Amino acid sequence: MGVRRLSACFLLAAAAYAAGGNESLDQASARLEQQTAKLPAGLRIEFRMRAAQALMERHPDLARKFVNLAVQEIS
Repeated sequence: MGVRRLSACFLLAAAAYAAGGNESLDQASARLEQQTAKLPAGLRIEFRMRAAQALMERHPDLARKFVNLAVQEIS
């Protein structure tokens, strides 16, 4: 697992932990979106794609959400 993929996983986990563990995965992903919005476009796209990659196996719908956000930004 590469450093950036680990970083995306870490951001998602940190977002969930920040709310005291009571945060749902949807809330954690919304927080990840907010945090990545502050990054330059290239990093924002990469983190969203890494998050999608990390979520694809267990949460494909949420992964598609991150892919769609990245694609919209690229377009």
